[in-house]
Amino acid sequence: MSLARTARAPTPTTVPRVARGWLRPSTARSSRVGTRVELALASFGLFICTGLPERLVPSEFRLVKHAFYAWIMCLLLLRWRATLRVATRDLALCCFAILLVSSALWSELPVWAFKRGAVMLQTTAFGLYLASRFSLSQQLRALCFVLTLLLAALAASALLDPVGAFASPGHPGAFRGPLVHKNHVALLMALAIPALLIQIRDAPRQRALFGAALAAALVFLVLAQSLGGRLVAAMLGAVVAAHSLLRPPRAWLLLVPTLVVALGTAAAVGGLLDGVLVALGKDTTLTGRTEIWEQTLKMLAERPLLGHSTASFWQLRIVASTGVWFSNAHNGYLQLLIDLGLIGFVTFVLQLLVSLVRSLAFAQRPEPAALWPYCVTALVLVYNLVEVSVVEENSIVWVLYVSASFAVRSPGLRRPSLVDRPASLARSARAVRA
Repeated sequence: MSLARTARAPTPTTVPRVARGWLRPSTARSSRVGTRVELALASFGLFICTGLPERLVPSEFRLVKHAFYAWIMCLLLLRWRATLRVATRDLALCCFAILLVSSALWSELPVWAFKRGAVMLQTTAFGLYLASRFSLSQQLRALCFVLTLLLAALAASALLDPVGAFASPGHPGAFRGPLVHKNHVALLMALAIPALLIQIRDAPRQRALFGAALAAALVFLVLAQSLGGRLVAAMLGAVVAAHSLLRPPRAWLLLVPTLVVALGTAAAVGGLLDGVLVALGKDTTLTGRTEIWEQTLKMLAERPLLGHSTASFWQLRIVASTGVWFSNAHNGYLQLLIDLGLIGFVTFVLQLLVSLVRSLAFAQRPEPAALWPYCVTALVLVYNLVEVSVVEENSIVWVLYVSASFAVRSPGLRRPSLVDRPASLARSARAVRA
């Protein structure tokens, strides 16, 4: 009797849960199609956040952008349990997002501050949607295709309108393409280089396409003539190289390029590397940044605790007195202190440091995409020393940082979707089917 029971064919209840799902071809096919449709929608959102569509059709595209964010919010509400489960992994980031909207309560322009905070909240929600719906490999693949399309648009701009493409405001001869400024191009290229390097390792079949995109990103990075962008790109390239050469990767070795660039940038900001900057042909004021910072520091004493809110236009007062135009503080941490005060600054910096530590631990995993959260976190940490990549609506850097922050706080590996199921699980499913 026991031998007969042992030889009995497995009942449907004994089939593994994942395998049972794959035994239904129609269900698996529809789920796979649904995932790809949502991934295409997410790719469109990432393309919006590059800033290129809004530059091409600024007035008409606003409706499309708002419709996209409304659709993302609906998807998050429809899957409210999964959304809440992922959101509670990083309460500091959630509190920071709420603080962005709440700053309208003490703003001199409350309506405008609320509108800007609402858009920042939507941008944060998009990052939450990516983290709750897709694996890091899927996100990275979508990002690389979006960046490849962006690089094609930059190349077309250089060929069709070379005069306008190399006419960045205040920096004649620096490449900006169809974007607003050369620094925006440099930031996107610094983001593209590590993403493409990781994807080349993770997707050998598309190596030729992403290799060509990587070469184009390097060319545009040089043409943008941004020292900060080059330093960040070199730092992240060294991180990816160290991760690929060492098995298992060493956390301290991944941290070395970040510390070197961060400390060197901080020393340059403090005036300790003026001789090096002169030798490189750079301005010791970092293109007027130090003068802006001196004037900006005086604003901190007015509202030290909660700041002037995200829509105070405090810089117009400095522009009126100095005659030097600037759109932001050219330092993300200083911008946080002025906009959200010590409370916002401390909340974000603590959250950033925790994300840095956890992303280092997350990078010890064998899959190449596991390094991506650390690359995004290191970029935010270093780039904000000389530019602003936080408290910006529709920013692709902020979207990817939010997604990476939630990913590294996951209690375990995300179960692979039908698109990315491992070959071993696929073989076990076929064995059960047989």
